[in-house]
Amino acid sequence: MADEPFEDGFRLQMEKGLWIRLDCAPAVRLVGQIVDASLRVVLRPSDCLEPFPAIRISKYAKECQEYLRFGDDIDLASSGGLDRFSYLKICDTPQVLLTAGFKQKPMLYTQNHLREALKPKSKNHPHRHGFSISEIKRWPELFKAPVILADNPSRDDALLVVLCAVDGDKLPLIASIKPDGKGHYEMDTVETNLVLTVFGKDNYMNYFQGALTPDKIVYIDKKQGQKLERLAERQLFGNYSSLDPNCIIHQPQCIYKLKEMEIVDRARSLTNKVLETRDSCESLASQRNVVEHDSHEERL
Repeated sequence: MADEPFEDGFRLQMEKGLWIRLDCAPAVRLVGQIVDASLRVVLRPSDCLEPFPAIRISKYAKECQEYLRFGDDIDLASSGGLDRFSYLKICDTPQVLLTAGFKQKPMLYTQNHLREALKPKSKNHPHRHGFSISEIKRWPELFKAPVILADNPSRDDALLVVLCAVDGDKLPLIASIKPDGKGHYEMDTVETNLVLTVFGKDNYMNYFQGALTPDKIVYIDKKQGQKLERLAERQLFGNYSSLDPNCIIHQPQCIYKLKEMEIVDRARSLTNKVLETRDSCESLASQRNVVEHDSHEERL
């Protein structure tokens, strides 16, 4: 295969001229090492001022394995090849969400949502998502480096994520993630950071400037925001200049609510244990009284 950018894959500039992209080969040699991943490395020595750490190449190789796995799952699901009750795993929870307070769980997405996402837009159905399969296959990479994390204005149990991508109408992509979901994956029911939806947001100016006010912003990457505005070919965001970039500004509302629920559940569990202990003590006391009474009767 040629060394030009692979049309349907990912090619990312990692550091100082090192480019890694997806390839169709099962396992290839990377800088003298065998890395179990479908990658090809194009190294431009003139741009590399120092050796690229092999451990980071290996780490990225594993990430690309996951990109390919998700792509294969999308192909199977879209052709009816997956068990219809099985959820799709987009990726593991990215570091930025872990820093925001999410737990490491698989990020799952239902096949029903996939089918809806693939329905094309039309004059009669302008609000359909209208994604192509190749666009959906990019989601693991997009979730890894979001533009914005924010409290969801529509529901307090989910986080809103602005992705650095646009749909076919150049509308910015927005996702919603529920941190305490459950889904069926690999023949088991598992806890998941459930991706409820991904869609191109219309009426974006009113949304970003009206609904996503600065107090709702949990995290913002302003460089990614500039990139998104170039992709959308328009200005998108309100006045976020006072916000510190690339850090967690405050705990997401959905995580705060989840922790509150966990505290209530622990308190309820503790109360139940106390009541069970009390009932056990009363039962033992009653049995002891019966034994003592019977013993007294025998002595008489």
